[in-house]
Amino acid sequence: MTSQAKSISPSQRWLGNDGNWSTFAINVGTPPKTLFVLPSTSGRSTWVVLPQGCGAEADPSTCNTTRGEVFDPSLSSTFKRVGDPNKFYQLNFGPEEDLSPLLPPALNYTGASLPGTDVLGFGTDSNDAPTLDNQLIVGYATKVPYVGQLGLASANETVVSLQEPERSVLEALQSIDAISSQYWGYTAGAIYRDSFGSLTLGGYDANAGNVDNVLTVPMDQDTNRSLTLEIVSTSLSDVLQPLSTAAIPALIDSVVPEIWLPEALCREFENELGLVWNDTVGMYLVDDDLHNRLTTRNASVIFSLAASAGDTRTTVNITLPYAAWDLSVGYPLLGALYGNDSTRSMRYFPLKRGNSNDQYYLGRTFLQEAYVAADYDNQEFHVSPATFGSGAQDIRTVTFPRKSGLSGGAIAGIVIGVVAALAIAGGLLWWFCWRKRKGKKKERRSTLATSSIGDNTTIAEWQDGVQMQQVEQYKPAEVSGEELDRFKPELDATVTARGAPTERHELWGGSVRRASDQSRASISPLEERHRMSRYSHNRTVSSNSFGQPSPPMSDQPSPPIGHPSPPLVDQDSSWFGAPLYELHGRSRDSPRSPTSPMQAPEEVPLSSEHMLGPSERETRRSGFVEEFDRPAQSDDRQ
Repeated sequence: MTSQAKSISPSQRWLGNDGNWSTFAINVGTPPKTLFVLPSTSGRSTWVVLPQGCGAEADPSTCNTTRGEVFDPSLSSTFKRVGDPNKFYQLNFGPEEDLSPLLPPALNYTGASLPGTDVLGFGTDSNDAPTLDNQLIVGYATKVPYVGQLGLASANETVVSLQEPERSVLEALQSIDAISSQYWGYTAGAIYRDSFGSLTLGGYDANAGNVDNVLTVPMDQDTNRSLTLEIVSTSLSDVLQPLSTAAIPALIDSVVPEIWLPEALCREFENELGLVWNDTVGMYLVDDDLHNRLTTRNASVIFSLAASAGDTRTTVNITLPYAAWDLSVGYPLLGALYGNDSTRSMRYFPLKRGNSNDQYYLGRTFLQEAYVAADYDNQEFHVSPATFGSGAQDIRTVTFPRKSGLSGGAIAGIVIGVVAALAIAGGLLWWFCWRKRKGKKKERRSTLATSSIGDNTTIAEWQDGVQMQQVEQYKPAEVSGEELDRFKPELDATVTARGAPTERHELWGGSVRRASDQSRASISPLEERHRMSRYSHNRTVSSNSFGQPSPPMSDQPSPPIGHPSPPLVDQDSSWFGAPLYELHGRSRDSPRSPTSPMQAPEEVPLSSEHMLGPSERETRRSGFVEEFDRPAQSDDRQ
């Protein structure tokens, strides 16, 4: 029986210090502690706020509530530390780190964490999906992100060892047959429409997006930036000419609240809407007068999106009314203006200036009016205008073809039959060869065996589905020329081989690894080929895919495997003034690990003082609709 998609109920709580965002309830630990979190489209694990996150003197008395409640690992009997218990680990922000240079040091995307494993349930009563044991739970105390995060990305996370990955939520649910595919559908909800967010795992809600107006985009090979597409034009609804027709690569990322665009385009917004940039806090603050004028004008911003700049045959428009931009910002983001006054808040226009292609983002503001479905099994995602007012859900289960369901006995029978046939064929071949050579005067006394696995056998053929262009043979990272030239006597064939003795070099055995793109990630070890077979991109064109095959994997090599993350250079961003270990981002295609060796950090005992923070991503009818490549089953829910 096919597992059904799981709809995670919104908590009906709106939280955030950079806007009002629809949260979802999870339960962590034993006994379970109910926490309210936001989905993270780029995250790989579950992040929860520690008690120290509300321990500063300036924190308001309502801090626990406004941050979605806090989780104390010491009160959970099932919480187990991951890694060295005397050290903290760097939060794995992934793509958001590219924005840190443009943000205040105390409020950027860096921070320390306390990782561990514990029980994870979904929904207020843990009834929305099966409870997961030994799930990676990352506790943190910094003020960014202000509300905890539920990672949706399918990539596994590695804290200590690349050989010990912690399963993502999607993979964990699929491994127990709770869902049939590594797929999710999400829209952030919109408080101005009185509409909560929608989150579905293993499928999508057909009533949350416009299934007749969908853009399908191949996932970027950089697993940190999977949900990257192209903004091909930006317009205002009451202005005839577009503000920009320049193609802008942008990442859809719900961790980031704002929309980040090139500075030149931000200047066009300033000219058309009267926005004023505040250098002190790095925002477009909106006073009452400007707010009244923008409300009266009620112009909408229209983003025209395409899969790539080179393919604009199919586009989809996402329209954001002024109400989507009318957000409030509070403590501690206004600290540069009001210090530690936690009572102050102001309206702001969530548009920010980026300086390069890796700093353009479509964040939660965008997801108020967009529905996104990510299909990791087929390495594509789908974007549609969000729909409102339908009320009832229409949950569709997405399935992914599994391997043959042959029983163990049938497989054993097939293997025995093949072995017997090969033995018979080998015997006949030997007999014919012996007859042919029998009359010859010169008979060969010995043969020279080779170390190859056969001209017709490639690494890809025994790597269970991984294509040849995705497999590379690497030498060890550091080998001197002297070592390479060293004579290897064990390979010198002077005894059994005929001919003059010669010296032979031993072949340096590198590691067979999956190729990755510019993800700054190391390569997954071959031992995980049983997982990787599903992501080999060996896809066929279905009858309803408009004849467009999926793009091949990139051949670009990646850094060598096995190098741990470097310690933080900037000691000021740590909690305790000592280096932090970085949480390795492990990808389904490639684990994330820098290439430089790590310095062993100083061991520092844990204390509440150390935990304190500084201030405290040709349109097909989408994979989330019935018309797309994979079968969908209807499971109507009220």
